[in-house]
Amino acid sequence: MRMTNIGHDWADRKMSKRLVCCVWVLVALVVSNRASAHSLWLASENSAAGREAIAYFGESPSDRTYHWPDRWQQLDVALRDGGQQKSLKTVIRDEAEFVGRRGTDALPARGTIETQVRYGVYHGTLLNYVAKHVWANRREDPRAKDAEPLSLEIVLVEAGGPGTVVLQIVRQATPLAKAQANLYLPSGERREIVADERGRITLNEIPAGLLGVSVSDKRDGEVGVWNSESYQSVTNIATMTIEMPAKEGRQIVSQAARQELPVAISSFGAAVCDGYLYVYGGHQGKAHDHSRDNLHAQFLRIPLARIGQRDGAWEELPMETPVQGLAMVSYAGRVYRIGGMTAKNRAGDDEQLYSVDDFSCFDPSSLQWRSLPPLPQSRSSHDAVVIGDRLYVAGGWSLMGNSDGKWHDTICTIRMGEEGAQGEKSAQWRSIRAPGLMRRAVAAGQLGGKLVVIGGIDNSGAVSREVNVYDPAKEEWTMVASLPGEGMNGFGVSAWNLDGRLLAGGSDGVIYALAAVDSDWHTAGHCAESRFFHRMLPMSERSLLILGGASRSGHLRSMEHISWLESDLSGN
Repeated sequence: MRMTNIGHDWADRKMSKRLVCCVWVLVALVVSNRASAHSLWLASENSAAGREAIAYFGESPSDRTYHWPDRWQQLDVALRDGGQQKSLKTVIRDEAEFVGRRGTDALPARGTIETQVRYGVYHGTLLNYVAKHVWANRREDPRAKDAEPLSLEIVLVEAGGPGTVVLQIVRQATPLAKAQANLYLPSGERREIVADERGRITLNEIPAGLLGVSVSDKRDGEVGVWNSESYQSVTNIATMTIEMPAKEGRQIVSQAARQELPVAISSFGAAVCDGYLYVYGGHQGKAHDHSRDNLHAQFLRIPLARIGQRDGAWEELPMETPVQGLAMVSYAGRVYRIGGMTAKNRAGDDEQLYSVDDFSCFDPSSLQWRSLPPLPQSRSSHDAVVIGDRLYVAGGWSLMGNSDGKWHDTICTIRMGEEGAQGEKSAQWRSIRAPGLMRRAVAAGQLGGKLVVIGGIDNSGAVSREVNVYDPAKEEWTMVASLPGEGMNGFGVSAWNLDGRLLAGGSDGVIYALAAVDSDWHTAGHCAESRFFHRMLPMSERSLLILGGASRSGHLRSMEHISWLESDLSGN
């Protein structure tokens, strides 16, 4: 890969305080190999259009909002592809959560990208940057045979399994013994590490997420002139980022979906149907204020393909009763609304809260609602899931004008189907006893054809992480491994089955996965923003949207796009 030379314009520009700070950080980097300093980083993110390359200038792989150097008005990024180097186009972006360059071409499911760029002369040293990024690969893709050696690079020798990585520091194709480097863990922690005599660094027990490594090498006595400025040394700075997989040889990559809900809401209904995301009702305002004014009175949708796009806009649809604490599912091209809580009081008045027994169907083709057989009892703060051709509703309580609700100890189910056959109008609800399951603010999911009810809060006010499983074939209940976590985790959790695994996430920000009902939960990834009373829904066969909900700072508008990818880091 050739070195990109950018014209020297630094002295001709009026530097802001931010840029002056950047320069002083570079001084620290030149003086000490161990200093935490701004470097050039490459990484990749998933968007609605696919995985895209990103380049940014920050102190760590997670620092993505620092000023992009003015002199880097172009950047040559190469994708290694079957022993060839494919050039990738990037464009400058200055966004709320990202400042740098974004690729315009979709990346493959796995690969290696790299760039080498000259910064210029500063304080007598010539600064060069090399950045690389590897995702979903056991090792780096080969470079082109005629490619010149990089001035300094970090090489992914091998990833022997989940959490294990072998790296090598190389200068001009020669291992750099005892090289000092900075390690940036997915948690954000920075550590100082030293390579062995072969320039190798072996890392173990690295958690899932983006791992970063940086190293610098100053060579005194190398003199010359660049852009009419003389230098007495050369400093090469190399970085690498690697997407580390979760324990089962898969990885989850999270980033902001660059799309927000129109309003910050929690306890809402949401579903994905035929390429659209639908959002209904929910709670808005302060967490414990309940009134008609705190009910989000909108039914909205947006095409999944438009999420994060400039022309992505929410469409308002016909609204029925404004409620919160409802469940929503999709089936056979329609969207179904189940239960919820409404309020009769205005803000500031005594609370008059009522659970409803509504069961309604929205037809996207006609944009009309149709009432269906009501629930056996009014119910809110529950969840629902479709398994086969049956809808299951679990958890929740019934509020009747005051805060002392009646807790449900049953689940209910109804057969879904086409009109005229086993149609919704002729179908009847069936109530099923649920021993040990008297909880609300639960998540309902399915795994292996079984209903899985996760967490919640019980009628004594205790947060629960218990997991109850109902087998429809045997009509039996069992208890399985509890959801991990502590404190409030389990309360207001959300879940979805993705690629044969049940994923669940709550207030601790961890995404847990259950591969089978008789197995243990394992950590599959982390959300960028911890939340509860949110929704977790499919973006594609192997990616999720996590949207809305509440955090310690209040209700959220934000959405995250989580990708669950096959990874060769555990073997080919």
